[in-house]
Amino acid sequence: MDKALFHKLIIFNLFTSGFCAFTQLLLNTALSYVVSNTIIVYVLFTGLYLMSMGIGVFWVERMKLSPERLIKIIVRNSILAVFICNPGVLAVLYFSEIWFFLLHRFDIDLTWLTYVFGVILTIAAGMISGAELPLLSKIIEQKKSEEDKLSTASESNITTADENNDLNNEDNKIHLTMVLVSDYFGTSLGILIFAFVLFPFTGLIFSLTIAPLPMILAVIYIFFYLKYPLSRRLLIGMIIFAAYLTCCFLFRDVILQAINALSFL
Repeated sequence: MDKALFHKLIIFNLFTSGFCAFTQLLLNTALSYVVSNTIIVYVLFTGLYLMSMGIGVFWVERMKLSPERLIKIIVRNSILAVFICNPGVLAVLYFSEIWFFLLHRFDIDLTWLTYVFGVILTIAAGMISGAELPLLSKIIEQKKSEEDKLSTASESNITTADENNDLNNEDNKIHLTMVLVSDYFGTSLGILIFAFVLFPFTGLIFSLTIAPLPMILAVIYIFFYLKYPLSRRLLIGMIIFAAYLTCCFLFRDVILQAINALSFL
């Protein structure tokens, strides 16, 4: 794997980690609206998100795949984050209010169902975010293993081979540091943008519309760079998701009014 591709994957990881963190905060905000207990929601689901990141790491560590296959998993994870987690936030918010409206007259409490959907989305976002770092680390490890084999096979001089191994180890340490920086910086950037830019000035629904756009552009770029073929299912999914974002943008005020109206019935 060439360095140019690796650097692009690091930038891609920055977008993915930032998007997952941003989406998780949107989900926490939506759940706090529905459940009316901000402290419980943020403590419970932030802890669950961190635990899910650990599950994602454990899942990746059991994989034994080629670097090309690992790169495909990185891209597919990001597509899943965009197509599942983002619409899921709006679904939790809107349908929870519909359930409450339809069933509160019969003294049926479905708050637990809202928690269940929140838990599913949180685990999905956490596993996707947690898997990115070990996937890139595995690519670095396999790259190092291949370089060691080539160095051993091609170098007859032991001193020269040791020097090359030291240089390769130093490069791998730098690459691993870049992966960690991109992951942590992306998460921090997503949190800061949510707290100080999008949510205060645009609100929840508009933030849901804006948040996936940088991630979608990053996925499209990496697809064209790697020359991956666009399958029919992916194209249909992109069209449906584009229609969903368009509806959220055009009818964001109507959606909010409907949710608020259901909340006070």
